[in-house]
Amino acid sequence: MPSSMNIAEQLTEGVWYAEGAAFDVAAAVLRKPALFDELFECLLSKDRGTCKRAAMALEAVSEKRPELFELYADILLTELENHWWWHVQFRLCPIVPRIKLTRHEFKRAITLFQSLAEHPQNALAVNALGALSELVARANNEGDDELREETLWLVEHKSRTGTKAMKARCRQVLPLLRGKDTHWDK
Repeated sequence: MPSSMNIAEQLTEGVWYAEGAAFDVAAAVLRKPALFDELFECLLSKDRGTCKRAAMALEAVSEKRPELFELYADILLTELENHWWWHVQFRLCPIVPRIKLTRHEFKRAITLFQSLAEHPQNALAVNALGALSELVARANNEGDDELREETLWLVEHKSRTGTKAMKARCRQVLPLLRGKDTHWDK
């Protein structure tokens, strides 16, 4: 992508289903974090290709610089809850466990992921269950045994009744919830 193009222009190029410049944009934001606001704004675009690629770039940025999201946690949760397109929600799920949340935001995220784990779009449900498990494992370090047990029951249930993809994710997160692993996607 030409460096003269702003982030919105880069993310708008191409057909909606292509990744386009999402990873180039993520790399640019990682090099120059001042561009983060512009990237996050693209998440709110009504163009489905732009918002999908923005979500992809944000997910990539969150892996290395989760602290950039701290001021955006509430907006991120709102988009995760209300976004009109499951492709975007799918990409936002892994971001939430990586960022610092207030107690209120944490509870909101747990409720949201519990709901999304039942979503009819399987890919979204699988990512939501993974994010829920990560958050609960993090909370377990703070002594929230009831939440861990509730989530463990849900994951064990889905490991018996879910789709093949759901069962595979359950196999990944069960050790995390049982305290035998520190991260399921190493």
